[in-house]
Amino acid sequence: MDSWGEGASAREWWDATDAVWREIFLCNLAIEANRDRAARLSSTWLTPAKRYERLTGEPFVMHTEGLPENETQRLVKVDCYGTDVENLTPLAGLQELREAYCGATSLYDLSPLRNCKKLANLCLYDTKVASLEPLRDLREIRRLCCANTRVRSLEPLARLQHLEFLSISNTLITSLAPIWGLRSLRRLRCHNTGISTEELNAFCREHPQCEVLTVESEDDDFAAPLGCPGP
Repeated sequence: MDSWGEGASAREWWDATDAVWREIFLCNLAIEANRDRAARLSSTWLTPAKRYERLTGEPFVMHTEGLPENETQRLVKVDCYGTDVENLTPLAGLQELREAYCGATSLYDLSPLRNCKKLANLCLYDTKVASLEPLRDLREIRRLCCANTRVRSLEPLARLQHLEFLSISNTLITSLAPIWGLRSLRRLRCHNTGISTEELNAFCREHPQCEVLTVESEDDDFAAPLGCPGP
């Protein structure tokens, strides 16, 4: 069995990947090849195809020859912001993946990420995700945005000892107890949740190293690098 799982070769994996994800992968590869220019794009709020067009000056066109399945296998960053993505199944075999930006999609299940052990940055902003359970053993996660989702519990994050930045605004979360022991946490954004003022105050007292933001703001130097907005 290889890194794509189910014994499939990279070619077989690519052939089984739908058109939406093929476009996402090809756009991401083109952007990665021009990373210096891409870094200077003025707006974070672009789909991969729009970012490609802004970068190259030409609309994205799907090519049918020379598809880079092996290059895709080595991707360390995938941005599918604002696309028609509903599931992350094609990411299941990307064991080198370190960054995934999935905001403003219909995503609801994180299970395909279970084996992405090197994942460090993950944005789930404005998705249908309700459970963070598949992240439980992803110990390298440092930045996580699950604002504007259906998430109710932070319990799966309890052992993520490298977690530094967390955004949980506009969620159904009612307690910070699961992350109380995460001394690596440096910034917590938690506007409009079910967490009581008393608990927030206690968390602030016991975690002086962590900046806790409880007010809505469009200016957020944490969210922007994650490809998702404040709060």
